[in-house]
Amino acid sequence: MGSHINKDGLFQSDKYPTTPAGKVPLSVKDVAAQDLLWEYAQRRRVVDAEFSSDLETCLRAFGFDLKNSRIFKLEAALMEAAARLEEARDLIVYELGPDDDIEAENHFIKSLRDLVAEGKS
Repeated sequence: MGSHINKDGLFQSDKYPTTPAGKVPLSVKDVAAQDLLWEYAQRRRVVDAEFSSDLETCLRAFGFDLKNSRIFKLEAALMEAAARLEEARDLIVYELGPDDDIEAENHFIKSLRDLVAEGKS
């Protein structure tokens, strides 16, 4: 068992021992935690919109900039990939015709694999 897991199997911070077992101490001041806290605020919004808004306000006050965050960059890359996939699908349907579904699907799958391979290099 790891050094941060207590006898009950719960996480226990050694740096912040007063943090209750099972809780993870994160700070809005910690640049490495800010994008995670921002994402948590988005997920939590349906449960407690005021909490989410307040957390976002504090994150911004301590320098969080969504447009320069990893989350924003990942979302932008995913949107670009989705647009490229849509273009590839449209091109395949145009070249093969809408009646040749099986061949179009095979070409589309190959295009997906090519895009994934391109992204890894």
